[in-house]
Amino acid sequence: VILATLVLVLPAERDTERAVPTTLGAKRARGARLLVTENLILTFAAAVVGLALAYAGLGVAVSQLQTLPRIQDVSHDWRVIAVGDGAALVSGVLVSLSPIATLRSRTNLAASATGARIDTSQRTSRMRAAFVIAEFALAWPLLVASGLLLNSFVRLQQVDPGFNPRGLVSIGVGLPTMRYPDGPEVFRF
Repeated sequence: VILATLVLVLPAERDTERAVPTTLGAKRARGARLLVTENLILTFAAAVVGLALAYAGLGVAVSQLQTLPRIQDVSHDWRVIAVGDGAALVSGVLVSLSPIATLRSRTNLAASATGARIDTSQRTSRMRAAFVIAEFALAWPLLVASGLLLNSFVRLQQVDPGFNPRGLVSIGVGLPTMRYPDGPEVFRF
């Protein structure tokens, strides 16, 4: 979220950098491809860092929370990783839309290349503001839900089960429904 916000809020700082190739004859499509490629590389780099932090965090959690039941069974799910990579791809493309909208005509770009400041259009500013608002709107429920989940987890750890669970083992048996079709048969088993 931080990376996408920085990419959205600061594109005007790079107007001169984007203006020079276009002034020298490069097509706008080339500039747009460069922006999309750059943003995809940045978002995938952020996704890789996030994945590395997730693996490290899981290793620390498993080693430090040995008292939790079935903590050794916790692992990463490839479906979650795929969704995260998909979100990185989509956010990289979406974040590129605002800077692409600021690509200007050759005349305006020539003025930008010489260092003159040209205000971005009101439409572009609105688009940038909408992206930032959407990011916070999506991040806020995740932050609230994670806080509530952490609070519930801490409170569950403090609940007295009403018995001493040390040294007890529990197993579950799944019975075939063909042989044990109803409640009395299951009870007799």
